Amino acid sequence: MSSLRNLTALAIFILTAASLIGCSGSDDGMGTLVVKMSDAPFPITFVDQVNLTVNKIEARNKSSEGNPFVTLSEDTQEYNLLDLQNGVTVVLSVTEVPPGQYDLVRLYVAGASITLDDEEETTFDLTVPSGAQTGIKVFLDPPLTVAEAVTTELLLDFDVSQSFVVQGNPDTPEGINGFHFQPVVRGANLSVAGQVTGVVTNRDTAEAIEGATVMIDLDPDPDASAMTNVDGEYTLVGIPQGTHTVDASMTGYEPASETGVQVVAGSATVVDFALTPLPPP
Repeated sequence: MSSLRNLTALAIFILTAASLIGCSGSDDGMGTLVVKMSDAPFPITFVDQVNLTVNKIEARNKSSEGNPFVTLSEDTQEYNLLDLQNGVTVVLSVTEVPPGQYDLVRLYVAGASITLDDEEETTFDLTVPSGAQTGIKVFLDPPLTVAEAVTTELLLDFDVSQSFVVQGNPDTPEGINGFHFQPVVRGANLSVAGQVTGVVTNRDTAEAIEGATVMIDLDPDPDASAMTNVDGEYTLVGIPQGTHTVDASMTGYEPASETGVQVVAGSATVVDFALTPLPPP
């Protein structure tokens, strides 16, 4: 009887395993699309938070014969874009999708606000133009190719300095009257993109320069830019593979450019700058 029970248990195990394998294979023919978000620097000193509430993400599969839009996420999440600078990214969604050519992402924004770094923690709630109804549209040119059984990553790179336009005098918290929200977002296919990273220093003293701007012109797409941290370090992510010119600038220094910078997909290219101080006025 013991052997019979063992054989019966083994048979049940095999049938259960076969059933599970069949279920796991139900998604055969699908690919995986990962959407991440990053942010370019915000040059206004007195801004403490730039918060965005995302409640839906869709992508358009131009290869689809039916409804081309695929829902990637309907989770409501709030992000402080200032936490996503200098190479830091956050994952918005990981979704199995039909293979095809994806040429548009719609990011639905339920709310946006900016909080100042002042005693009152003044907060401005912003009007989101069409962001809640039709979504912020990010066109992908060339389209993003999602293949069967392959994971493809897309980066949505916000340009906060262009997306949030200050009203009033940005030199003091009291002078800021509000902000206009006009989203500028770059879509980058991370499977054919790399990084540019490095350090910006003072040529005379070799000391790190904090707050220097490093930028790559990606015309016709929005620029990719970063601001150096306290150690003079910067990182630009989602840079298309190919040859680029990298520019560095800082108030009180001569701007510098590095031409012929080769960016390789999946790799980091190091570009350091030593800026020359300008003579005192």
